[in-house]
Amino acid sequence: MGKLIHDYFTVVLTDHTLAFNVFASLKGCYIIENIQDHSVFFAEGDSGSGVYLKEDEEKSKKALGIAIANSKLGGETAVCDIRHITDKFNVELYHA
Repeated sequence: MGKLIHDYFTVVLTDHTLAFNVFASLKGCYIIENIQDHSVFFAEGDSGSGVYLKEDEEKSKKALGIAIANSKLGGETAVCDIRHITDKFNVELYHA
């Protein structure tokens, strides 16, 4: 589980393992903070996972976005806003 701490944050991704300096700037991201000591919100290999908001036990979950990166230092996860994805591919979310 995590806690939403920032919305519409700009994330800069870098990859130092390549010979070239590769980076991407992603605007309109959310930042999720890990809130459980015994488990992580985002681990290696979780990129592309769906992230959902859960307001309380009684309400259904709402799609927030797609996990794209984590901070190795702070235990925070960058999440791309689901609306950017649905708008780009001209699809709609279905609410049951």
